Amino acid sequence: MFKALFWVFLLYFEVQGLDSKIIRKGGRLRRKYPASCHQLNLKVQPVSPSHLFLRTARPVIISKRGRTDLFQENTKEGVISAICDLGVEAVEYDVAKTKDDKLILFNDGNTKRMTGVNKVVAESTYEELQKLDIMKEIHFGGKIFNYDQTRKIPLFEDVLLATRQYKVVHFIEMVPYLPFTGDTIEAAKTGQLVAAMVTRLGMVNNVFVMSSDFRKVAAAKAANPQISTVALFGSPGLLFPKAVYVKEFEKAGELSRLTGAPNPFTAIEQCIKDSPDSTEEFFDFVVNHGIIFKAIGVSFLGLDFPVYQRNPKLLRIFRRNYGKKISAGIGTLYDQEKSEDQNKVDEKTLLRLLADRKGTLQRILTDDVPRLRRLLCV
Repeated sequence: MFKALFWVFLLYFEVQGLDSKIIRKGGRLRRKYPASCHQLNLKVQPVSPSHLFLRTARPVIISKRGRTDLFQENTKEGVISAICDLGVEAVEYDVAKTKDDKLILFNDGNTKRMTGVNKVVAESTYEELQKLDIMKEIHFGGKIFNYDQTRKIPLFEDVLLATRQYKVVHFIEMVPYLPFTGDTIEAAKTGQLVAAMVTRLGMVNNVFVMSSDFRKVAAAKAANPQISTVALFGSPGLLFPKAVYVKEFEKAGELSRLTGAPNPFTAIEQCIKDSPDSTEEFFDFVVNHGIIFKAIGVSFLGLDFPVYQRNPKLLRIFRRNYGKKISAGIGTLYDQEKSEDQNKVDEKTLLRLLADRKGTLQRILTDDVPRLRRLLCV
């Protein structure tokens, strides 16, 4: 619920002033940006021609956190069922780093909601977490979800090994999702470890690595520039004042020393400093221009339904400002937390966006794959 609420708050900042910053010049729509930003000429990174996503029919349906109708979120069994039983072309799940640098499938920073035991994931070893059971009864968004049995928190590597033989695209969200959560070095380690695992198992062309934490994405990209990455919009971190961004980007030198790659934020430092100072205008600037996301080398964007619902032209704005090859995603349709009334609103939004042939919507994240398939077949 906390995460969803912040999506709504972020929406306000993203949409306010969006059209007010557009001016008409020479019959074309242009935006006022600092000269230091125009000089950068940064672009969204293309996806490798050999990536499986490019050979997948659009829109791509992505099963969220495995398969949550029959299995608890982020379980090995849920991911396998989504692939083998539902036959999805893409699956999404969350990956977190433990105290002893093991990568596990888990969304929350604390284990309380899923296991009933109060432990901080980043402060716990994998061995400690293996003593816990993911409960049969999960309380989420004011609802109760019942499953057939308890399950263990899986290792990221085990999930990849169990599924790499299938032609399925993996969307891997690195958590915690807050941009400035925790130590910069620890955030970078998460990105490095994920990239190393994907590379070692030969799955670079089957995977997208994503996060709202720019440090994790930048570190993964530095570890292997061939890995395709996704920028997620909507975390509470995007509500932070510009001064927080400037401070964090200055600290990113630590990231550079760890990865051995140039600090991706150095090139945009002056641009960020010259951008609007008010929190509201700064976020409009970040979203519309995409300067931060281009700097860290992303290929795709991921947004929530409220963003599209407040601005029907957003897909075209992204196409214009990010390039014709930009791929936008939307989620989560039929979210476990949402009411049926909200599901109906989201359905209408999705169908409207898909009808826009000049749009760039190519991916749909959902908690209910069969229902989404029925919707798209109507």
